Parts: sequence; C-alpha cells; structure tokens
Amino acid sequence: MATFTSTLTESFTGDTGTVNSTSTLSISGINDVTKYVVGVKNGVQTTLATFAAGTHTSAGSHNVGNVKYVRVTNLGSANISLGIIGAATCHNIILGADESHVIGATDDTYLAEADTDPSHASHADIAAIEAQSTSGVQQVEIVIVST
Repeated sequence: MATFTSTLTESFTGDTGTVNSTSTLSISGINDVTKYVVGVKNGVQTTLATFAAGTHTSAGSHNVGNVKYVRVTNLGSANISLGIIGAATCHNIILGADESHVIGATDDTYLAEADTDPSHASHADIAAIEAQSTSGVQQVEIVIVST
C-alpha cells in the first residue's frame, strides 16, 4: 500500500506584509488513485463521480467507505457550478477558473441544511458530484483517492 500526499501552499506579499503558509496532508494505506478530466457543458448536468456502499451496487461508482480524498479543479476559463449530492439533500458552489474544491472522506461526512444556524447533526454519505458550465464547455479535473 502507498501513501498519498497533497500539499497546499499559499503566498502573499503586499503593502500589509507577507503571508506564507503550507499545509501537507498525507494519507497512508492507499490502494487506488483515480484522475480524469471531463468536459462539462453549459446547461447540461454532468456526473463527475458517484459513491455507493460497494462498487458492485452501482456501475462505475467508488466505494463510499474507502474514499479518503476528492479534489475537483476547474481547468477552464469560465465558471462551473459544482453540485455535491447527499442521500436527501444537496448544495452547489461556483468554481471560477483554476479554482479547486477539496473533500475529505465521503462516508458519513455530508449534511446540507436550509437555514443559517448549523445543527451539526447526523451526517450522511456523499452520493455524487455533478457539474455544469456557466458558459461553453469547460474542462474539469477530478482526483479520487481510496484505500
């Protein structure tokens, strides 16, 4: 088994000073890293990944209990709308050009609420990640790391 490492580096130098920060995440026991690029079109919902209790329950899905890291990056020049779908709820965010969204594990880590006071209640599995472009066709990269 291997170790997956992701490093986030932030750097700023300006009139107010300098900020430098590096954070490294290492996950051991990794058996699989999946990386691919998908074209997402304006007005068309595209499924980037699905997660299920076992890969035998849904063709092409990732085992929700084994996924430890997911990164989605908008490689295009226009915004994309990224949807994170749970068992009964969802939320979406806008990713601008070259922006990324990172998720840790997908098992019992998701809760969307329709209010401004988080309950921090029971979390569910992430079931799918979907996207669509706000203009033209944009390339989206997804990386999924599993034990």
